[in-house]
Amino acid sequence: MILFINQDIYNIDIKKQKMKNILKFIDQWGGRISFLMIVIIFLKTCTTNTKIDRVENTLTHQIERVDSTVNMINGKTISTDEMIEIIEETPFWKSLELEELSDKNKIPINKLKNDFKKP
Repeated sequence: MILFINQDIYNIDIKKQKMKNILKFIDQWGGRISFLMIVIIFLKTCTTNTKIDRVENTLTHQIERVDSTVNMINGKTISTDEMIEIIEETPFWKSLELEELSDKNKIPINKLKNDFKKP
């Protein structure tokens, strides 16, 4: 029984000694370690802001390119009304339309042309 108690006291003394060593290390080096960690964190946040600025700039340039492309496409395309007007005014489309009608109804194209020109 006494042997177990002595062993427990010995284990407690070892734990206290280890704790004293840890506290001594923190007392000696704690300020320096804290300073280094603050400097590292500060430098890391500076590079993070730089990365954010770079990403924002590239995103802005890409948005401008997409906008200019969309504007260029919109400038080259025509509206539905313009397309309808072109189709109606183009004689070739009229002849194709008449040909299609004549094929479906088995009516001569000349008869359809004459009927189309009357109104």
